[in-house]
Amino acid sequence: MEKIDDSFCRRLWGNLNWCFVYSPKIESAGGLVSTWDLNYLNILNNFITKRFIALICEINGRNQKIGLVNVYGPSTDAVKKEFFTDVSNMISSYDTSWVIGGEFNAYLYLDEKIGSSCNNLSMAIFKEFIQHV
Repeated sequence: MEKIDDSFCRRLWGNLNWCFVYSPKIESAGGLVSTWDLNYLNILNNFITKRFIALICEINGRNQKIGLVNVYGPSTDAVKKEFFTDVSNMISSYDTSWVIGGEFNAYLYLDEKIGSSCNNLSMAIFKEFIQHV
């Protein structure tokens, strides 16, 4: 996904009252897109990096804020710690509830990984992130 346009998102989303932000493909990172229904969310702020999109939202009609994060974590250990630190720092800078989802390229337990050897360093980094946030 080097460039996302309205017609691409319209095919995915279906209705006309929506908006989106995206982070383009960079190297092996395939890119990210976050879409939302304007009837339900008002975006107050957004942060777009090559590895995550964070949205600070207000739920319409409720005067309630929420943070949404869409991630595509690195597959190499050399940059995982920095990635999780960046996400954690961004989250801790806002006093709100968060929903974080996407492809972390990390796992907590051995039975979550199929077909490859155990990566204790990756597991430790991911566990530390989850405990911190």
